[in-house]
Amino acid sequence: MRQIGKFLLEIPAGRRKWIFKTNQSIVVEVLVDNEHTHIVIDCSCCKNLLKNSLPRGAMIAIVSALREFFTQHQMKKVHVSVTKHVMHREYEGVIDAADIDELERAVVESIAKFEKKKI
Repeated sequence: MRQIGKFLLEIPAGRRKWIFKTNQSIVVEVLVDNEHTHIVIDCSCCKNLLKNSLPRGAMIAIVSALREFFTQHQMKKVHVSVTKHVMHREYEGVIDAADIDELERAVVESIAKFEKKKI
């Protein structure tokens, strides 16, 4: 398995920002092997905001964006596992490194839309 991309997702701290003085970041890694694409979402940096594996509900927006992105690329989910603060999602098929920017943009837009709805 080799890494073809990695990006940070800023999760706004909202009302807590004045306490923490910073936003929280979730690390997303994109790995591929011969037949599958693996998405690893590491929420360990914001475990103080985790409730039922959902950092302030932002995980719902992230997973929805991933589902839409991979559906558009005609790739189906074959496995999901969660260990402590890390979610591993596996999709059938291999994406190109050129698609990583599009994936990141889709997830960031989904989080922004989620945050607007909360306000």
